[in-house]
Amino acid sequence: MSTRADTGVTVVVPTYNRPTSLARLLRALSAQHTPPDEIVIVDAGRNSGDSTEWRRLAYPISLRYVRANVRSVCVQRNLGIRMAGTPLIWFCDDDVEPAGDYLTRILRHFADHRLCGAATGLISERTPGGQWVSIPRAPSTAAMVWATVFFHPVFACSDSDGLGPIRRRLLTKGNGLTAAGWPLLTDFSGTVIRVRSYGLGAAVVRRSWLGADPFDEILDPSGVGDNYGVALSFPASEGIHLVRDAVVRHHREPSNRPSENLAYFRRIMALHYFQSGPKKGRIVRQMTLAWSVLGSWAQQRMRGERAKAQASLHALWRIVRGSNPYLTAIRRGHRGPVELTAPL
Repeated sequence: MSTRADTGVTVVVPTYNRPTSLARLLRALSAQHTPPDEIVIVDAGRNSGDSTEWRRLAYPISLRYVRANVRSVCVQRNLGIRMAGTPLIWFCDDDVEPAGDYLTRILRHFADHRLCGAATGLISERTPGGQWVSIPRAPSTAAMVWATVFFHPVFACSDSDGLGPIRRRLLTKGNGLTAAGWPLLTDFSGTVIRVRSYGLGAAVVRRSWLGADPFDEILDPSGVGDNYGVALSFPASEGIHLVRDAVVRHHREPSNRPSENLAYFRRIMALHYFQSGPKKGRIVRQMTLAWSVLGSWAQQRMRGERAKAQASLHALWRIVRGSNPYLTAIRRGHRGPVELTAPL
């Protein structure tokens, strides 16, 4: 049976000039039915609010506040991990809002699944119509065919009743990674969903799974793609557990957020960067990723998404030339985050 000694939780919150979002998160943390042991706020901004007010909001949770010298989600998370004094780390982006029973359900899951080292609820985002959705609808058959040919990421419900053979085949592949390295999530059945890659903005992870400074600090300040480097280091047999009945809302705070097209470019560069280590099959994986990006470019052109197509073309050119800015910075001995831009 688990005790509080082996399920103690530190919440690590990187933040940068989002006082309203941060206050909303702290209210949600203070309302947890099972409160965390401590909160570590790592602030890279100068406009995040009054720490005295935060302490009132977080009561009765112990709260520690530290200034970060560098604006970087990865740097800030690593600093928070080093300050943590518990075996479990709960990563919380400053614009998420977990339900009151969120941590209770996650800790219950850890107790019931002793091999689990990383668990998160399904991340819900608001649609233009105002609905909160965590499991997207299955794409069309044409989109499924395109995803199969170009190894694109797939996020689709596994209900295959009445679907054609192509869609049914893709939807029964389960959860893992495509040949290009993108997330493949097609099986949302059951109460526990195991995946290789997923957003870590509300994840609880065993500290023993993280090691020293697990978030690569060369990534851009917003940390786009940081989940790839961390999640792929987890044991493949367990991966990340998605707990369906643990609810967390992602409000997608617009301030300090890169544009959709720039974030897309950075995500490709991050995946390419993490595929560039001295692992077997590296060349094949990178060629497959280039093929995948080429397919995205063609699809975006057909849809009239000119800016996104330009981002794909720019990313493809950098992959083919071997000029990923992250890799270039590493070769030059650069330390700290690299601000990626693209001609969008």
